[in-house]
Amino acid sequence: MGYILFGAGKRGREMLQSLGAENVKLFFDNSLGIIGKDIEGKKICHFDKYVSEHPVNESVVICVEDELRAVSIAVQLEEAGIKDYIYWDEAGSGENPGVLRERHARRMADLYCGLYKKVSAEKDYLRAHFRPQDITPATGFLRKKQLRLVEYARELLLELRKLDIHPILSAGNLLGLVRNGGFLPWDDDIDLKLLRGEYERLKEYCKANFVYAKYTGRYRDEHFDEYGNFKKELFERNPDRYILLETPLHIQIMKGQNLFDGCSIDLFVIDSYKDVYDFATHWERLMQLKEEITASVNCSEEYDAIERFIDEDRKFWDEDGNNLFYGADNVESYAYYLDYDKWLRRDDVFPLGEAVYETGVFYVPAHREECVEYVFGRNWRSLPEKIGIPDHSYWQDFIMSVYTCADIIYTDKYNILCYLELYEQLRKKNIYARIILTGKLERAVTDTFDVFGAEISDTINREADIVYTDEIDAALIYHDPKIIRYKSTGDGRFVTEDT
Repeated sequence: MGYILFGAGKRGREMLQSLGAENVKLFFDNSLGIIGKDIEGKKICHFDKYVSEHPVNESVVICVEDELRAVSIAVQLEEAGIKDYIYWDEAGSGENPGVLRERHARRMADLYCGLYKKVSAEKDYLRAHFRPQDITPATGFLRKKQLRLVEYARELLLELRKLDIHPILSAGNLLGLVRNGGFLPWDDDIDLKLLRGEYERLKEYCKANFVYAKYTGRYRDEHFDEYGNFKKELFERNPDRYILLETPLHIQIMKGQNLFDGCSIDLFVIDSYKDVYDFATHWERLMQLKEEITASVNCSEEYDAIERFIDEDRKFWDEDGNNLFYGADNVESYAYYLDYDKWLRRDDVFPLGEAVYETGVFYVPAHREECVEYVFGRNWRSLPEKIGIPDHSYWQDFIMSVYTCADIIYTDKYNILCYLELYEQLRKKNIYARIILTGKLERAVTDTFDVFGAEISDTINREADIVYTDEIDAALIYHDPKIIRYKSTGDGRFVTEDT
C-alpha cells in the first residue's frame, strides 16, 4: 500500500524517512509557495488541483502537528470524498479501519466542541469587558470603498438639492455614527430614508433625468443570479451614468462601470399615520402582506401585492401624524431586524439635525439613540452577534462567477507599485483583479497594500481566467487559466509575456 503525505514541512519530511521513499507517491500541500517543487524526488502538489484531475488510491497521512490544522485537513479530505487517511501519529499502527474512522470522527467532534466553547467564552468575556465603540475603523480595500461611497453620496445629494428633500442617515450607518463615529468597521453600504412625499418626488425626478430600470424578475435565494446579472448589465450599458434601479422593497441610485467598483446608495420610504390608527392592526396587515410577497413567483407579483396594500393603506395616512413606520415597499417593514411592537414617534425623528459622517454631512434624526434603539433593540451598545462580516458578502461569489477574474500573485522580487499599477489597469478594464499574498509575504506587505486600498486576499480563485506571476509553478494549482508571466526587465520596468 502506498502513501501520500499531506504537509511538506518538517513532520512531512520525517514521515518520508519513516515510511520509506519507495512507499510514498507524492506530497499534498495548501501553500502556494512550494507547489511544483519536490522533496527527495517526491513532487509537491496542490491538493484541490490534484484531486480534481486524478483518483486518490493511496492512504493519505496528515503530517501536521497543530491539532486545528490537522483536523482542518481531515475535513478537506472528507469533503473530497477521501476516507482512507490517518494522522501522522497513527502511521504504522495497523489498526482496524473502522476503529480509525470512529476515532477520527471523535477527534473532529472533540476539537470543534472545544473550539465552540472557547469562542463562546471569549465572546462572553468581550461582551462584559469590551466596548464596540473601541473597535478601530476598517482598513485597506474596505476602507477605501467606504470613503468612496461617502464621496459618491455627497456628489449625488448635491445633484438632488434642487428637489428640497431630506434623506436621513439610517440603519447601520446611523448605528455607526452613534456608536463608532462613522462607518461600522465591517459595513459596506449607505442607507438613507425619506418620508413618502419626498421619496415619490425623488423617484419621479430620477425617472425623468437618470437612466431608469424597474426590476420585475426573481431575486430570492436560488434566483439571486438573475438579479445580479440585471444589475451587471445596467452598469455595462450605462457606464458612469446615474441609474435609478427600482425593486419592490427599495430603490438604488447607482453609478460606475461594474459591480465591484461601482457605487450605489440604498433609499427607503417612511410613511406617517393617523394618531388613532393602532400599530397592532397595522402589523397584522403587514404580516399578511409578507406572506403574499413570500409566495410571489417574481417581482411583478410583489409590486402588485404591495400596490394593493398601499391603496388600502392611504386611508390611514396623515402627513402630520405622530406615528411613523416603514412603508409597505420598504424591506424593513417585515421584521428585518426584530419584531416591532410600536410606532416610531415623529418627535424622535423631527426636527432633523445635521451631523458629520466620515467626510460628509448628512441629515440625522433629532434623537439618534432612540432611533437606533427602535431598530436594533436595547442592547445596541453591546458587542453585536456578527463582528467583521459584511451584510453583503454574497456579492463576492457572484462577482467571481460572472466577471473575467485575474489573480496577481505577489512575490518579493518587485516593487509594490508595479503590482498596484497592473491591478489598477485591469480593474479599469472591468477585469476583477485581486492581489494574492501568501505566507511570510502576506504578513510583510499587507499593511503597504492596505494603504493604497487594493483588494488583497490570501485565498486564490482556482477558477481565475488569468494568472499573473513570475513563479509559473504557483499557477499550476489553477484549473485552466491564461498564465501571464509578469517580470522585471532589470531597469525598473516590468513586462508581461504569455506562457
